[in-house]
Amino acid sequence: MPVPSSPQQYKFLHFSFILLICSIVIGITQELITISQPLQPPPSLPSTPYPTSSACHSTKDCNPSHLIGKKIKKREKSPHFFYLVAGGDIMLSRNIGYYNKQSWYDRILGSGTYHPISAFPECDVENCLLFFNLESPFSTNDNDIQLGGFTFRANMKNIQVLQQLRTPSQNEEQEKSPLSPPAVLTGQAFRKGGIPLLLSLANNHLINGGYQGIRTTQDLLRENNIAHIGAGTTPEEARDIFVLHLRKNLTLCAQAYSYEGKTNIKVWWGKLSRNPLDEATILADIEKMKKLNCDVKILSLHRGAEYKIHPNQRQRNLAHTLIDNGADVILGGHSHIPGEIESYRGKYIFYSLGNFIFDQGRGKKARGAGFDYIFDYHLQRQTVPTYLAMLAGLKIMKLPTGVKILLDDIAMTSTTDGIHAPLDEETFSWMVSIIKQ
Repeated sequence: MPVPSSPQQYKFLHFSFILLICSIVIGITQELITISQPLQPPPSLPSTPYPTSSACHSTKDCNPSHLIGKKIKKREKSPHFFYLVAGGDIMLSRNIGYYNKQSWYDRILGSGTYHPISAFPECDVENCLLFFNLESPFSTNDNDIQLGGFTFRANMKNIQVLQQLRTPSQNEEQEKSPLSPPAVLTGQAFRKGGIPLLLSLANNHLINGGYQGIRTTQDLLRENNIAHIGAGTTPEEARDIFVLHLRKNLTLCAQAYSYEGKTNIKVWWGKLSRNPLDEATILADIEKMKKLNCDVKILSLHRGAEYKIHPNQRQRNLAHTLIDNGADVILGGHSHIPGEIESYRGKYIFYSLGNFIFDQGRGKKARGAGFDYIFDYHLQRQTVPTYLAMLAGLKIMKLPTGVKILLDDIAMTSTTDGIHAPLDEETFSWMVSIIKQ
């Protein structure tokens, strides 16, 4: 290499060396911070008439222009509709159960806490149904400990959380009246204790409690007038279709399925059954619902890649096939984050309702490949939205021309160890713009 013969050459080589070092450092830094297909924040939020408060409870409070168009100043109840509020996974074991034990099971939805169902004033005991997926079976041998691994067994005292979920006013007295064994309900006993609640047990953690766990869960839910679908101690129990007869000759039916759905699973001291996510099985159940004169056919599907917002093509194809054959609403779960909402042939598909009560706050600080990220405006960083709880409010009305189902509202909260708080309006609006197709 020739030796520089002038100060100008020395300066040129020195400058070139600095540029080379900078380019190497930048390249290494980019490799270190690369994440899998991050969802970047929009350059600017749409100009919408947001309320002056920095927190919002639902689309009707924050009013993204692409979703409902104009500000609704007053939300009055309408006697012509039946309301369905659907949410995601409820997991009452592990860290959630541990913290509940320390506070006498009153910390999540007890007095003085924010209750997410309050975002839906049209949902009350007379004209509403709540739906969630119970991810943790109840057990006399709970696993309510910190760092409890992937075995979910909730202490029976956690039933108080489900009781409080049904009473957003916090003032309704809890009445107990055993639920009749048949799946066909008239609605009277079902409404005792608060807003009617239906839980799916068809998920991959059902077997964590064994045979004793499913029996304990079934008995405890019945004692508290909470209906369940998708699993049981026999295939016949699991295949029982939930039927709710409503006013104005409206009949609502539901069933649930899981990607780990196996019949006659051998577990401790017995067997249990869980509905398989099998197309032929689901289509057969849709035909059963038609014979039962079900006006609204709701299917819960527990499947999909974890921590992904958008479904794969197999999920989309199955959902479309089910609606083509008569399903009215599809409620998805398992990905642990809010997922895409699709309107197909006038029917709604929620590919993932995410977590509702879970101990996955680590998504706020997640890093690495394989996850879908959003931008949290409050935290001012990219996050995996495991801590965002989504609720969908659907209005159902029977008309002379048939049943009409409207997506009336979407609500989201930010959760910390299961406790809910209103989400900031910027993150909420950005999240809705991602999932609403």
